[in-house]
Amino acid sequence: MVSFNVPWSPNCKNERCFDFLTISQACDILFVASFDIPNDMRDGCVARSSAAYHHVLSGMSAYIKLGIDSRKLVMGVRWSGYDYTCQRFLGASSCELEMTAQSVPCSYSAARKIPYKEIVQRLPRSLTGRFWDDDQKAPYFVYLDGRTYHEVWYNDPESISMRSSILKKLKLRGIGVLAANNINYTGDARAAMQAEEMWNALCPP
Repeated sequence: MVSFNVPWSPNCKNERCFDFLTISQACDILFVASFDIPNDMRDGCVARSSAAYHHVLSGMSAYIKLGIDSRKLVMGVRWSGYDYTCQRFLGASSCELEMTAQSVPCSYSAARKIPYKEIVQRLPRSLTGRFWDDDQKAPYFVYLDGRTYHEVWYNDPESISMRSSILKKLKLRGIGVLAANNINYTGDARAAMQAEEMWNALCPP
């Protein structure tokens, strides 16, 4: 079986412009990295989810519109999040980021990647607790490190379950995880429950 990793959208995103239809004809599976999606900056240069639901859905749909058999597509999700340092903090979901000289100046590249098992440990000690953004369909929280505000956007069972529902909607081959060791598999009862919830979220409702 031959698989090929492709970006979240075939529309020449992330400077990866290939003939995806021809590639699909030579492969059994295309693993679509439906994460690490740059912000579209509609709300300015602020922290946001790196895998907003509408981006994931539109990216997967775009591959099918190319003529690629949906049964060859596997949607990839991250079991991690991004910790953004706020250059200016105006309130929850208004964490302004530093502009960079990169081609995508306002993106996940400005943040530190953290695994889900670290997120669930940090969340109870946050300033805000878990917030939910209905546009991005993703959770986030705010914490303070000294005098510096941070905003963490991530995936959890609710957000992953919503994305896994795309499998049935588009009749995809399946879903894949990057990376399975980002959750806690220790004998602790709470950790075991959290791990089970993350795995169960991969099953389309």
